[in-house]
Amino acid sequence: MRPKPQLHRAPGNAPDRFGREQNIITSIDTLLADFRRVNPASPRLTWYGSTGERIELSGKVLDNWVAKTANFLVDEFDFGPGMSLSLDLPAHWKSLCILLGALAAGGTVTSAQGGTLLASSDQQRLELDQRPAIAVSLAALALRWDGELGPQVRDYAAEVRMFADSFERFDDPAESQLALSIGELQCEYQQLSELRQEYSQADRIALDSTVGLSAVATTALGIWQSAGSLVLAEHRSLLTASLLSSEAARLR
Repeated sequence: MRPKPQLHRAPGNAPDRFGREQNIITSIDTLLADFRRVNPASPRLTWYGSTGERIELSGKVLDNWVAKTANFLVDEFDFGPGMSLSLDLPAHWKSLCILLGALAAGGTVTSAQGGTLLASSDQQRLELDQRPAIAVSLAALALRWDGELGPQVRDYAAEVRMFADSFERFDDPAESQLALSIGELQCEYQQLSELRQEYSQADRIALDSTVGLSAVATTALGIWQSAGSLVLAEHRSLLTASLLSSEAARLR
């Protein structure tokens, strides 16, 4: 087993408006650390599905999911800086966990057409695509993929829980490496911290997944870096006035 080196942190960066020292390369690490230490029992991600499920992830639980996902990506696919993960997934709480896990590992998250590794919820796409792939079941209580999988395809639901709930990266991405390349969204690692400028501290935003993964990802990363939280619904019709009031969230 390879030893895990310490994360490289550049000295001399000015603190942000919350008093945290900024490191361009490791801004994603700062975010994950905040999940664990800034009100870790408070919700950071709440999902409402069309079949009636409500799934709430506190900062601590979300960090655990991200760590397990990052360990899964690194151990099973040797994923890291210089590699890219194609997310052929709708905006969903699981797709956000996978996106964060890929960023924690130092890779690039891309749209469905690119990427050295594929994550998909589409059986036909998984069968036809020749890349190593991850089958992601979006069913609320799914413990495994419902169907046959090829030899290059791993089952996210069945396998990710077996991995450690803490993660330390082997290598850091370059400042100029793309973190996100989803449709028109192009964001380098050194630009991730800029996403929070639009939000006030501890804001709680409600959004529906039909706006697309790009919009949901930028909103989530911005609001989370501002110590806030996201309410994500599968359809706009689920975000009723009663629900927004009960969640103390404002509609975006």
